[in-house]
Amino acid sequence: MENREISIITSIYKSELFLSKYLRRIESFQKKGIKLKLAIEFILIANDISIIEENILWEHQIDNLKTIRVPRETLYASWNRGIREASSEIITFWNVDDIRFPKALLKGIHELRKGVQFVYFSFIIIGTIRLSVFNKKMNFPVPYIKNVMATPYDRKIFMKGCLCGPFFMFHRSVFDKIGPFDETLIVAGDFDWFARAAYMNVTFQGIRTIGGIFFTHSGNLTVTNTKVQADENNTILNRYR
Repeated sequence: MENREISIITSIYKSELFLSKYLRRIESFQKKGIKLKLAIEFILIANDISIIEENILWEHQIDNLKTIRVPRETLYASWNRGIREASSEIITFWNVDDIRFPKALLKGIHELRKGVQFVYFSFIIIGTIRLSVFNKKMNFPVPYIKNVMATPYDRKIFMKGCLCGPFFMFHRSVFDKIGPFDETLIVAGDFDWFARAAYMNVTFQGIRTIGGIFFTHSGNLTVTNTKVQADENNTILNRYR
């Protein structure tokens, strides 16, 4: 595969509910990228791929999509694997159940070419909350939408909280400088990597452009592993004091 301007990495596991829609989205994304003169490489890390997932992939033949089949591993092990396989100097991730916007990627590439090493975007959250009524005797799901604006970068604050959001991009030199994601972490490996980058004085740039839509649901790692996340966050806070 020829060198691409940007490599987009996705890790999947039991993604049957989302995979077809994701593949349609990246196919559309690629067409929009061509119009924007943006060369894109997609890397899909498939953990313990199922027959259903194999059939979905077979039904969607997409140019410049490289699928790597692996035994079950942590999300961050898959991200590291994808980075090592990537042919581009600029790298980002795309959750299988989320939406990304190509013009934001173009903006991010522009900033990274100017010398910034890491960029992160504003984004939209769509999900549901449980609303309790009648003295909490009844509750039901209520949909909500929230705009989250990119937090202005502050090194000390970014070492204490996961503030980059799910839509970020970085130059390969960051990976070379600070090392891989911690593959032993289940939920907070992104927070650890962001904090480590801040600790090691990587140059960050927040971008107000909306990078994409983040959907919350019962399958999200952060929703299903709140106790694990709290424990891992405490571990990370002790690492970068």
